[in-house]
Amino acid sequence: MKKILIILAILIVNFTLVNAFTGFSLSPIFSITDETLPVTLSAFYAMANSDNQSITINWTSESEMNLIGYHLHRGQEPSLSQAIIITPSIIPGQNSALSNDYMYQDFELETEINYYYWLQSVDYSGSNFFGPISVKIENDQDVSPLPESTELVSIYPNPFHANISANIEVKVKENETSTLTIYNLKGQVVQKRTINSGNHRLDWNGYDDAGRKCSNGVYFIKMKSPTYSKISKILLLK
Repeated sequence: MKKILIILAILIVNFTLVNAFTGFSLSPIFSITDETLPVTLSAFYAMANSDNQSITINWTSESEMNLIGYHLHRGQEPSLSQAIIITPSIIPGQNSALSNDYMYQDFELETEINYYYWLQSVDYSGSNFFGPISVKIENDQDVSPLPESTELVSIYPNPFHANISANIEVKVKENETSTLTIYNLKGQVVQKRTINSGNHRLDWNGYDDAGRKCSNGVYFIKMKSPTYSKISKILLLK
């Protein structure tokens, strides 16, 4: 079995079989075990967001070597030749032997269309493709029930790198408005947002409200409403 896997990996590198690893929006995590490749992935998946206008693409590398970075390609057919690059600039690789999490949000998409995504890893010898994975934004006409309570649900990834956004999941109960404020260690306001009733997935890309890049370090995220208050730490890395 081990010999078969090694032969398959060699064929992928030599013939650039871009469709060798496939998955769907909620497909099981797959592994690429050839340690000679510049990138070893353990996850690559996509999910439609609750706003019905965007899709979040996530991937995890278990190791990276001589990696420049990543590009994402999107198409409406399962053919890479008909796909377009959606990343405005390359997403820098971490080149770490440890696990690295990445995330990208694709906005202004239409409902009831299957979107296909490919991940391109770019290194100093060329590039490799992973995918496609596919996901569709359902045209759900049903109104989702409002949360019964207000809560700062989760922040991930944490720590996060400036080249990807931190995901902040919150929920605000009916007839209530909440504020979400990000502070630095000096207690200065970095960003402030007002959140209406509903379930929300917010993101922070490491910039302040004036569009300036924040320095590395610890920040505090405070969510406050008439019935709820919570402060959580988040760590911004290079």
